[in-house]
Amino acid sequence: MSDVKEKVIPTVETLVPVELLKKAEEALELCTTAEKLTINTQEEYDNASEFAMDIKEASKSLDDSRKEYGDPHRLKTKAINDHFNPVIKSLGNGETVIKKALGVFFQKKEAIRLAEERKLQAEADAREAKFQAQAEKELEKAETYREEGREDMAQKAEIRAETKFDQSFGVVADTVEDTTKKSGMSYVDTYEVTIVNMKKAIQALLESPSTDYLVTIDEPALKKALIATKGNMKIDGVTCSVKKVPRLTTSRR
Repeated sequence: MSDVKEKVIPTVETLVPVELLKKAEEALELCTTAEKLTINTQEEYDNASEFAMDIKEASKSLDDSRKEYGDPHRLKTKAINDHFNPVIKSLGNGETVIKKALGVFFQKKEAIRLAEERKLQAEADAREAKFQAQAEKELEKAETYREEGREDMAQKAEIRAETKFDQSFGVVADTVEDTTKKSGMSYVDTYEVTIVNMKKAIQALLESPSTDYLVTIDEPALKKALIATKGNMKIDGVTCSVKKVPRLTTSRR
């Protein structure tokens, strides 16, 4: 018989009373009614104002119930997270520090390795060129021998030329072992962007159809600035307007 216990995942039906679930369903019915609401007369306006208060009160009541039953579970989760998250964060920071040091060492070793490979490739290219030159020289000899009527010598020179060509084709540069390769670790390319001149960067991005979409405006921040100036903000290309929005209180007069 297995000692492994089946993990029980709690559901909202097992955590809160049935009455509260019904309360949530009734609240959804209010939302459905609100979505179909139209206001064309003063009476409909007055009724909608009262209905808005009903919805606000229902929302507050439901939220209070949610906190009543949800906060104990939230506080348990918070206690667990408060204990483990700092440790996990510290481990992540440690990993970052080590990865940074590994990256610096890798760049140094890789630069040395690539330089050595370039040296070996240059030496291989030189050997290949040497064999090619020797082959060309043998072909020149063969041509001279043939002009002199010495066919046997010409054929021997051509054989020597073919041998040199084969040798040149077989030249392969040695590779330098990458000692930084370790099991469970690999390196990927990352790209860092540094903006040295904001205005020039924005202008350059806007002038290209392939990059103009990268320039966006922080509308929430712009709205905060608009509120701070009470709507007295003038920016080319931006229109600012003020709309009256109802604000409901939790008490009726």
